[in-house]
Amino acid sequence: AIDKQTLYENLRQRLLKRTRFQVNFAKGRMARLARELKGLTAEAISVLTQDVFKYLNPAIIQFLELLTPTANDTKFEELIEFFKLENYVEK
Repeated sequence: AIDKQTLYENLRQRLLKRTRFQVNFAKGRMARLARELKGLTAEAISVLTQDVFKYLNPAIIQFLELLTPTANDTKFEELIEFFKLENYVEK
């Protein structure tokens, strides 16, 4: 049987991987956007950058990095709070 501490650590590692994925996904998305917009009309580019991807910019990405717990020593409880998982657990 797996002890409670091992389960917590496994879950902590999975949640930590998820936070890192989210930050890296946003960075990658931003890096690809200009290349993906090439060839579209100016009107389409305007709609996509101002309406669809309006939050996809360096300032927002930096803000997300500051808010998102990605450090190796992030505590399990901090990750639970970040993902608001306490809302899904019966008490």
